[in-house]
Amino acid sequence: MIRWLNIVVVAVVCFVILDKTVGQPVEGYCKPTSSCWPSGSEIRSFGDSLFGDVILPGDQFYINATRGVIQPERWQANPGMVVFVANIQDVQKCVLFAKQYRIQISIVTSGHDFIGRNTAEGSLQINLSRLQYFFVNLNDKTSHTGMSCTTDVGNRWAYIYEQVSGVYNKLIVGGNSGTVSPAGYTLGGGKSLLSKIFGLAVDNVLEMTVVNAKAEIVRVYPSHIEVESPDGDPIRIDDGDLFWALRGGGGSTFAIVTRIKYRIFDPPADGFTTLRALYPFRTSTRLVANEILDFLFTYIRGLPKEACGSVLVDSPYLGSQFMNIDATNGQIYVTIEYFGGYRDALPVFKPLLDYRPDLKLYQYTPEVFPNFWEMRKDNLYTGYTGRTYMFSTIIQDDGLNKNFADLMVRNLLDVEQMGLIMECEGAIMGGKMWEYSEDSASVPPGFRKGLMTWQCGAYWFDDGIPFEKQWISQLQPFHQELLDSGEGVYFNEASDILLTWKISQWGRHYRRLVEIKRRWDPYNWFSCHHCVASDLKPDPIDVLERGGRVITEYCQPDQSCWPSTEEIEAFCRTIYGECVLPGEPFYRNATIGTIQPERWVANPGLIIYIITLQDIQKSVIFASRFNIRISVITSGHDFIGRNTADGSLQINLSRLKYLFVDLNDASSDTGMSCVTDVGNNWAKLYEEVTGRYNKLIVGGNSGTVSPAGFTLGGGKSLLSKMFGLAVDNVLEFTIVNAQGQIVHVYPTHIVIEDSDMGFTRVEDPDLFWALRGGGGGTFAIVTRVKYRLFEPPSGGFTTLRGLYPFQTDQAGNNVVANEVLDFMFSYIRGLPQKACGYVLVDSPYRGSEYMNVSATMGQIYIVIEYFGGEAEALPTLNTLYNYRPDLKLHDYKPVHFNTFWEMRKDNLYTGYRGRTYMFSTVVPDGNLNREFADMMVRSLKEVERMGLIMECEGAVLGGKMREYADNSSSVAPGFRRGLMTWSCGAFWFENENNIEDSRIDELQTFHQRLLNAGSGVYLNEASDILDDWKQLQWGANYPRLLEIKKKWDPRNIFTCHHCVGSDQVTVN
Repeated sequence: MIRWLNIVVVAVVCFVILDKTVGQPVEGYCKPTSSCWPSGSEIRSFGDSLFGDVILPGDQFYINATRGVIQPERWQANPGMVVFVANIQDVQKCVLFAKQYRIQISIVTSGHDFIGRNTAEGSLQINLSRLQYFFVNLNDKTSHTGMSCTTDVGNRWAYIYEQVSGVYNKLIVGGNSGTVSPAGYTLGGGKSLLSKIFGLAVDNVLEMTVVNAKAEIVRVYPSHIEVESPDGDPIRIDDGDLFWALRGGGGSTFAIVTRIKYRIFDPPADGFTTLRALYPFRTSTRLVANEILDFLFTYIRGLPKEACGSVLVDSPYLGSQFMNIDATNGQIYVTIEYFGGYRDALPVFKPLLDYRPDLKLYQYTPEVFPNFWEMRKDNLYTGYTGRTYMFSTIIQDDGLNKNFADLMVRNLLDVEQMGLIMECEGAIMGGKMWEYSEDSASVPPGFRKGLMTWQCGAYWFDDGIPFEKQWISQLQPFHQELLDSGEGVYFNEASDILLTWKISQWGRHYRRLVEIKRRWDPYNWFSCHHCVASDLKPDPIDVLERGGRVITEYCQPDQSCWPSTEEIEAFCRTIYGECVLPGEPFYRNATIGTIQPERWVANPGLIIYIITLQDIQKSVIFASRFNIRISVITSGHDFIGRNTADGSLQINLSRLKYLFVDLNDASSDTGMSCVTDVGNNWAKLYEEVTGRYNKLIVGGNSGTVSPAGFTLGGGKSLLSKMFGLAVDNVLEFTIVNAQGQIVHVYPTHIVIEDSDMGFTRVEDPDLFWALRGGGGGTFAIVTRVKYRLFEPPSGGFTTLRGLYPFQTDQAGNNVVANEVLDFMFSYIRGLPQKACGYVLVDSPYRGSEYMNVSATMGQIYIVIEYFGGEAEALPTLNTLYNYRPDLKLHDYKPVHFNTFWEMRKDNLYTGYRGRTYMFSTVVPDGNLNREFADMMVRSLKEVERMGLIMECEGAVLGGKMREYADNSSSVAPGFRRGLMTWSCGAFWFENENNIEDSRIDELQTFHQRLLNAGSGVYLNEASDILDDWKQLQWGANYPRLLEIKKKWDPRNIFTCHHCVGSDQVTVN
């Protein structure tokens, strides 16, 4: 829980060297445990000067003033003091006192904030809830309607509606929650069910009263400001910037808003008419949500300006005896409010009234109300309880369609499987709010143009705190899909995990907002999470350059250079993910339970399970600061242990799970693409791309491998003959570089996300070239990859398997493997491009009573996959089928599959267990002959005499991958031109560790023979014992790769065994 409560402390930890573009920073906030904190007498003296109350930790009312106020509970913190101000002069004194002692200021009113912007550990929390002035003026010449309402921010919308609508029968654009105050609501933009008629709340603000960072009282108008002067008349300054910034720029940023004056309106003469409808998410027999949402979206797109409303979608829930909550089938609840009488409303309501009466859970009828207060007083939302995680998006008119309905339903079913409760609310917008120009206020243009905002909130209670991070991580793919479907987010309902928070929350307005922030709060006294200029942290480049020197030896946990326990704990509190340290219960699962093969299990000094890219940025900076080696792991597969290291800071990317298939992508020459985070594995990608969409993606043969290391090492595939290597089909990478920057990497250029706002484009193709074959853990940390997709053959796929013995007797007197392999090599050399496959050769084994493994005669297993129907495939497959039927161990027949997923889903390799030693080579056409077959057989017989188990796999290459130039990517030219890769792995178990080194030594003869027969190695299956590893893995490409390494990682922040530049640093 502490990590969540201290999110805002990120800015505190880093305040000594804030963003230089936002003025001279505060030199570190003072905390209650520091000597700089004011004494008891100083605090009492300060309290005596106020009309309000000062509440300190330990006081009787402190719990109610903190935990009793903040919603949702996930953001409850422990301020150093809470001041309930009684008037605006109290606010001035609080600002001056906080500045005197360098105390962080937090501002709270009603307590509602989904990402904790209104509180902070150790802050001076200014509570504005007792400011309750209120006045309705029905003869206000400053309002074009002739009417206005002025309210202090301590009032809530329930009270404001009761007065404006109930007492005066007027309308004010306000929130849907009665317990929310007008301040944060309006400063974040102020969407309302009245927005279709009257615009956003910010469109109807006439004046604001604020206390600025100088503790001055300022009245803010559309074209000017008036600063109160202690000597007499206010000072007028013609400046409309602050008025513009406050209307959408968010709270707790530019000043403390204490009072707002709003334009109010007359209601319709005929009153208001509402209609509600309630449908199931699914019935007892079938899922109906897709159909219902598709209808509702079509209905909403056709609503007139006078009709507004919302849609609530509650996910199904499996139930919990632990929490005493029953299972539900979920529901969809729609409310339409019409500004007019029954007669005018009925034609609008009729499609909804008539839709699927057989599915309705309740037969609602239209209701007529004489005024707005009567309609809304019993339906004002009261806020989330429990511990809520919220995210949102803004859907444009053309995005509200069947695809979006399917996206919502699919993800809510996933939420059900997580065991969570989730509600998504879609609020209808458009109408009048579209009539204002995009620059009229600081809300993002995408918000201004939206048709619906969709916010989804999952919630749990204190019992769920141990699973909180896991659940939030699991919800990120849904969050990302929602973002990709929309255009920006609504500031007041944004996620606290939002990589593009500047663009998403403000779009192109952000730069102007930063400039206004510079003028109004140059010393950053007001700051909150994901607020304007809140990324006040060390510039990553500054941090690295201060270290200066190139790392030649890394710091280890047993050395004095290693960070202290307090420093590690402070770092871990700044990330959204999870830190795992040696000695903790989960550490064993994070190491031994993850690494494959087990021969490379190591003991990192600190493991970080990443949830966001910001987590990676912070991890890179932290490791650089202390000269700690970084290791990067995802699925855990690596045959030479590049993904782990003793004493390293291990960045685990397995929780990054975003996945999106785009069937209309203009950036792909096939018109289709798949974007995936590297935490997904190939089984998941194949299921989605080939199973759900029936498209093809060039991926791995192992379902448990992730796309990152596979692709960075070249990415050979059974589809490579048809479509090339995986690297040939990459369209874009997203990375975090050695400076901690987020970079998008394209074929001709890169785009660097700036620390203050926006993007910087640099024309440079080198990194894209290097990443495609240069190996992982070297140039940067790859977090996301975008691949080209392909159409499958119209005739489906046809496969044939063949199974032959290595020898026909256990004694080995009749070895047939030479003949069988010679035939297969000849057969493979003649295969057409549409036929791909592989050969597995299992060595004979004499058995071991000690290991309880029986003797075998070995076997040769071949699989050919043909891209086409059975009739087309048979001429190619019959040659194999008819070969030596007398030797076959099983009479396999050709099998036809309609889709790639059907063909592969039960045949995805799951990885090596035990302790494996792997080596490989790339065999060109001319060397795939009887001599190579004899060498393989002789060597595998020697392995049998060693008492080892070995399997060699030969994957068929060629075809399309040869059409690319040798320098089109950084894979070795010999690999590009090869006909087969051959990879051999010997494995043993823990009880044989004592003879491991001697066995690896014995296998070097076979290893060298394989190298001599080939033209290089496949990087992902290379041996960890390679004298000429640079030449074998990259050939003539290595010098260029080294130059790119020096450019992108000049200090050797990233390194791994036999990786580019790894011989220039001491690695234990």
